[in-house]
Amino acid sequence: MNDLIWQLYQFVGLMIARLYQKYDAGWQGWENIEEEDYVRRAMKNVEEGDLVDAANLCMLAYYAREQALKEASHE
Repeated sequence: MNDLIWQLYQFVGLMIARLYQKYDAGWQGWENIEEEDYVRRAMKNVEEGDLVDAANLCMLAYYAREQALKEASHE
């Protein structure tokens, strides 16, 4: 189990580094994209073998859903 946890930490580190790379490259509109678009993009990245970007897109889909639920509960 310790090896799995270590791999998880490493993978999360790769995810964070990739998010910073994307941000520095000008990709900053993640709060304006629908959850379904993230899922579609994530699936494309999985097919292309880019699991780090796929994981980030899944995390952003989760974030988009949570934001939508939060906004809906305030209405």
